[in-house]
Amino acid sequence: MERTTPGGSVALVTTTGLGPREGRAVWSDAIASQYCELDLTIARPDQRFDSSLFSRPVGGLDFTWMQSAAHTVVRTPAMIASDGRADFLLCLVTRGLAEVRQDDRTCVLSDGAVTLLDCEQPFEFRLPQDFEQVVVRVPRGQLLARLPESALSGTTARALPGRSGIGGMLSQFVQQVPRLDAESVQRSSPVLVGSTLDLLMEALTARLAATGSAELARRADLQRAKAVLRAGLHDADRSMAAVCRELGTSQRRLQTLFADTGTTPSEWLLQERVERARQLLRTTALTAEEIAYRCGFREYSHFHRTFRKRVGMAPGAFRKSTPDSPDVGSSPS
Repeated sequence: MERTTPGGSVALVTTTGLGPREGRAVWSDAIASQYCELDLTIARPDQRFDSSLFSRPVGGLDFTWMQSAAHTVVRTPAMIASDGRADFLLCLVTRGLAEVRQDDRTCVLSDGAVTLLDCEQPFEFRLPQDFEQVVVRVPRGQLLARLPESALSGTTARALPGRSGIGGMLSQFVQQVPRLDAESVQRSSPVLVGSTLDLLMEALTARLAATGSAELARRADLQRAKAVLRAGLHDADRSMAAVCRELGTSQRRLQTLFADTGTTPSEWLLQERVERARQLLRTTALTAEEIAYRCGFREYSHFHRTFRKRVGMAPGAFRKSTPDSPDVGSSPS
């Protein structure tokens, strides 16, 4: 059984009240549609299979909360060839436990612990008892833009603690997103997506950098540099020399970190300022001038030219084109 949101996307799938055979069929179709083609095995096939799945798209990600009776899902090479799904699945178990296998590794998830699965590789996800979990489906390109495939392949089926450190922050954040109301999700989706991916990258790189890999250590340094730059985004007078002092690195090293991604620290920061301005134009009643200064632009004329060049329209026109944007008084266009 399915219930849809006003926007038309599936919000809920439940097998409660269905017979054993029908319930298994509905659940198998639901998880295959939501994630990828999977082989479903039920622990108690002769009993009623009660399960529920709530899905909420957030920007380019898809958050799913589910609760279910015990079962196991397997993804085989034949299924990978059949459906071609290549997303990553960020999985965390909040009740019960899961045994996860991929890339010759096995981990156990419980108490909010987090792991990453690659739908382009075979895996097994065994849930031996009734459970609850949250899964975030992340398009492959979103992660490959942040970590190379060679690094990501070393992160699958490794448990990140769900109660401490960056893994704990990631777990708690991801658990809250499906509980938000639709209006909050629509208004804040860029922030929710960015925060989810930033926390995930920080958790992965922090763990992998401890292995001593120079490439992974460099990726971790880049993530930290971006975090420091983003934290001071509002300050038009903050120099790159000040940023380097805070990071404990040289300007040459900072330039090299960003050069490997095809940009510079200043160019990356400018794009972040434009993205922050887009978010404020969509979600606040601040004037365009106020937004310019809050986003680290010393002069409104510079903000106007930069925003128009990168977004394709002036700030005022962008705000008018955004559904349900807050009403404002007189505001420069």
